[in-house]
Amino acid sequence: MDGDTGGSDRLASERIGAGDTGPPLVLLHGFAQDRRCWGPLAVELSRSRPVVAVDQPGHGGASDKAD
Repeated sequence: MDGDTGGSDRLASERIGAGDTGPPLVLLHGFAQDRRCWGPLAVELSRSRPVVAVDQPGHGGASDKAD
C-alpha cells in the first residue's frame, strides 16, 4: 500500500495481519533498511493488533525526499 503525504514525497507502507482491535502499531525501520526488516516479528505482533510498517523517504518503496 502506498501512502500519500499530501506533497511530492511518497511513503510506502504495508498493513500486516488481520488484527483489527486497538490502535495500530506503526513500525519504523533504521538507517539503510526498509519495512521488510520487521519480517516475522511484524506477523507475530499483528496477531493482537493492526500493524503498519512504513518505508521512510529514500528507502525501500518510498520516493526520495524532495529538496
